[in-house]
Amino acid sequence: MFQANETKIRENQRKARETEEKLSELAHMTFSDMLTENCSAVLDARHHILVDRWKGMTKDQLAHIRQQQLFQINERQVYTFPSVYLEFSFYSNIF
Repeated sequence: MFQANETKIRENQRKARETEEKLSELAHMTFSDMLTENCSAVLDARHHILVDRWKGMTKDQLAHIRQQQLFQINERQVYTFPSVYLEFSFYSNIF
């Protein structure tokens, strides 16, 4: 009878340990950087992107880049077109 109780106790301890291991693994998978897409996990200590963890840019990041591109295009047009106009007017006065 004493041995049967020890066997039950060990079996209960084993089940409790397995349950705790499964819950720990589930918590790790749920809150890991990969599944939560943590942006800080993408960079290493030297601030280089770890390619195997990169999931792409967010819509906000893409919109910011597009906004900067449009600003650069407008800025270039402002500085480029007046000089083209001046060159054209210079040649038109010659003829």
